[in-house]
Amino acid sequence: MPMHLVPVNYVVSAISHLSMQKNYLNGRIFIVSLDEDINNNFCDVEKILLNELGMTSNKFPTIYVPKILQKLLSRILNRSDLNPDRKYVSINLNKNSFQPKDTIKDAIIQFAKSIKKN
Repeated sequence: MPMHLVPVNYVVSAISHLSMQKNYLNGRIFIVSLDEDINNNFCDVEKILLNELGMTSNKFPTIYVPKILQKLLSRILNRSDLNPDRKYVSINLNKNSFQPKDTIKDAIIQFAKSIKKN
């Protein structure tokens, strides 16, 4: 299931890139997303964080909830995104020759390093 993480550096780079464009924006909507990144899911993010922080996995087993139950819980909790498989795509950014500099894994590693420093 996608986690919809977007590194701050990626967002800042995208805004900076778009601010330099002339006459291209014209009311277009630009989604800033890295859902297509292979590590942008709960399991991989947890593994990367645990590894970088030198921690062991939970003592309790992971409980996998069927997607139909996830949708039902989302509806009960009044969440706006009822589709757990939804993926956001940065088509307009990509068409505008914007390339991300960091991957999700890079951003998580940077985050873990900043936690270790404190």
